[in-house]
Amino acid sequence: MFPNLKAEMARNGQKNCDVAEKLGISRQGFAAKMRTGSFKLSEAKALCELYHADFNYLFAEENQKRSRWRGN
Repeated sequence: MFPNLKAEMARNGQKNCDVAEKLGISRQGFAAKMRTGSFKLSEAKALCELYHADFNYLFAEENQKRSRWRGN
């Protein structure tokens, strides 16, 4: 789930534990949210800010293609 989020993590050399720490949650909790898509609004906003990316891009599903940059 969320291939663009995974791609941004990879571009920034971040693993689940790194992003989880930035969100203030456990690595296991972050991994579960990646599987289920159950991010809180505050967590989704924090990830968009962290990667300077639009919500629709960052949280696109496998079959959706979106522009990376905000405002596109």
